[in-house]
Amino acid sequence: MKEIAPTTPVTDVDKAVEFYTVQLGFEVGFNNAPVFAMVRRGSVQIGLQRAGEERPPGTGNCYIWVEDIRAIYEEFSAKGVVFTDDIAHRGEYDLTDFVIHDPDGNHIGIGGR
Repeated sequence: MKEIAPTTPVTDVDKAVEFYTVQLGFEVGFNNAPVFAMVRRGSVQIGLQRAGEERPPGTGNCYIWVEDIRAIYEEFSAKGVVFTDDIAHRGEYDLTDFVIHDPDGNHIGIGGR
């Protein structure tokens, strides 16, 4: 295995695509709005699927490992991304990470060593 592409439920695929591209620096890999889109940044892919009863918005969760956590943090800060948990070193895990949420409340943890 070499890649993973989690799919997260969103209320509006176009709005989600805008957040992931403008705020987080992803590119659109595939867009079939209003039903589904795939965004990509490097080897990270995230599917954005219109939410439904079985997968309501805000129930998505993913963790992304990055090479330079501080550079990503600075990039996101400059773009006005709101941090749910600010950057911190987690000694028990020997990593540094932060948490953000997309506009639908889906959890995105980003970390590195």
